[in-house]
Amino acid sequence: MRMISRGILFGFLVIILIGGYFDFSAGNERNRLQADFRRLAQVAGDVEITDPSKVYIQVLDTGEPMSWAWRVHMPAKMNYSLSYQSGASSGNSMVDVDFIARTRYRQSKSGQLERYTSFQGSSSRSSSGTKEFDEWMIKHFNEFKVETLSPKQVEYEIGKPIVLLRVTVPESLANDPILTNSLVRRDGNTFVIDDVILTLTPQP
Repeated sequence: MRMISRGILFGFLVIILIGGYFDFSAGNERNRLQADFRRLAQVAGDVEITDPSKVYIQVLDTGEPMSWAWRVHMPAKMNYSLSYQSGASSGNSMVDVDFIARTRYRQSKSGQLERYTSFQGSSSRSSSGTKEFDEWMIKHFNEFKVETLSPKQVEYEIGKPIVLLRVTVPESLANDPILTNSLVRRDGNTFVIDDVILTLTPQP
């Protein structure tokens, strides 16, 4: 067994912070972001790694609406794929890594609702493209069904898709005509606003 130190974790947080800095230009916003990552580092603490061949994911409480975070330990020699509603990203790592992944929705200065994702040092940003849908999302977000990993589980099998986040529309809103928006996916009778799915596969 071994422990991942907070010092190593904070090093990865700095990398993530630099990678995501393009999203914020104001000095005050940068200071707020740095404080946020320091707080999440303290929340994450140390994770006991009992089986280096498995992935460890710890759900973190961001304390913010429309915002989620996960502490991730990924074994060495892994390929990963992260899919979400508006796209996907992939990569690999030759050494074991420890970092914090995040997904959040934020309003830009222009009032547009933007979706920001950071994972393993890379980041992406997207939007719905319509002011009407943004306003609808903000108005009803507290009514959406939000599912994430259980805080009681931290150990996951390699090779099986891991649903980090799934946001769906409740039945009370299912007939709203705005759901014809292209970013809303229909899964049977369920309208999916967002889902974040991580898949890890060993390198040959």
